[in-house]
Amino acid sequence: MTDSAEEKKSQEEGDFVSIRKKILELGEVKNFRILDVGAGPLATIAAKYFNCFVTSIDIDKKEIQLWKEYAEKEGVSDRINPEVADASECPYRDDAFDVCICFCALHHFPTGIRGKAVSEFRRISSKRFIIAEYTTEGFLEVHSKEEFEPVSLDHLKETLKNTGSLKVIPLDKMMVYIVEKEPIFRNRHGHE
Repeated sequence: MTDSAEEKKSQEEGDFVSIRKKILELGEVKNFRILDVGAGPLATIAAKYFNCFVTSIDIDKKEIQLWKEYAEKEGVSDRINPEVADASECPYRDDAFDVCICFCALHHFPTGIRGKAVSEFRRISSKRFIIAEYTTEGFLEVHSKEEFEPVSLDHLKETLKNTGSLKVIPLDKMMVYIVEKEPIFRNRHGHE
């Protein structure tokens, strides 16, 4: 590899980590219990740099195994619980995690169940949930030759407005949506 090729590879690896770190910083997740939707490096970064305990889910057993090995290599496997699970039907109790993070994975879901998955993200998060998804430009850069359908960011924003207090942050060819859960007030009989 030439020096410029090595520099480019090093830069890409740095971006790979730094963009995830930035999202974790924006989400203020230090020492939190996190559900990571769509197994990937975010779980390891959250455990390593933010002292989080992470359950990382994916429907693909091979992805779970790949990222489990990565966590072991990085020395944080004791703080990551990889599981095969469907995020549109999360097998967890309400408010099981402080934060749910879906980093550029929602476009992997069939369009018909994306809304159901977002409802699950809200249900299992006690504090907030975060969805990072590619802009059109970012999506075409990453998935131009694959069968995935991009997420309609306008539709996603409208959906999220009804789920809590929403912050939308543009970040390097993606949009980051942070939804703070608003408390549900119940009367003395337990009704909303």
